[in-house]
Amino acid sequence: MSHTIFISIQLLVVVRIYRPIKYDTHRHSLLDRTRYTQELYLLGKNKLSELRDHIKCALDHSVSADLSHYPNESKSVKNGKELYKSGFLFINDCFYNDMRWPDCIDYSEVILNWANQPGRKLGKFTKAIMEDTYIRDLDIRLGYPYVYVHHGEHEHLFSFVDARLVSANDPQEVSNYPYERSVGIRNGKNCMICSMFVAKWITTENDRVPEDPFYFCEDCFHNFNYGKDGSKIGNFKAYKYVDNNAL
Repeated sequence: MSHTIFISIQLLVVVRIYRPIKYDTHRHSLLDRTRYTQELYLLGKNKLSELRDHIKCALDHSVSADLSHYPNESKSVKNGKELYKSGFLFINDCFYNDMRWPDCIDYSEVILNWANQPGRKLGKFTKAIMEDTYIRDLDIRLGYPYVYVHHGEHEHLFSFVDARLVSANDPQEVSNYPYERSVGIRNGKNCMICSMFVAKWITTENDRVPEDPFYFCEDCFHNFNYGKDGSKIGNFKAYKYVDNNAL
């Protein structure tokens, strides 16, 4: 017996996620302008925690440890998402904290303590639980920038760009949502040895290459930096690199 649930009358919102930028007042390059990386469709019955789970970020899949002495064990090392599970969505002066795991930290607490100091006059901020909040519960402003924070201080701007009823042209099964409708143009990093394949590794302080950091694909990384017996050649630190285009 099929258990597929189809949509009847349901609110649909469109969310755009933007690329993190490091603003520099002395540079005004086109590359510094905010560009979207994802466009997501969500139903009113989806929770904010589901929105968070569909935001792609290379940091979630990265490993911060130096793996130069044991590169073949990289898969056994916990990645960023496994180590740092906390995060919040800041929408309309409310911090929606992710508290789904026992080791989650309320990131908003230190901000609220700072904002509530006498003389700040920053307005009244509130907080709520992300996984207990539905999209339909929000009073959103279309086109207004909101922020998602994880890994302590890594920020992604996002905005709600449309809100309407589900149409016949949209996916009709509830299980299809959240749904990634499109992705923005993202420039990937190719291997700096062969220039053919996407980079999988970064080395720093490498005394055998002309640039720091230096990007390698999987094969070039092992062939250049290790002998046939697997021994390390030269001095360097190595980190797994996750290209946004591979997410």
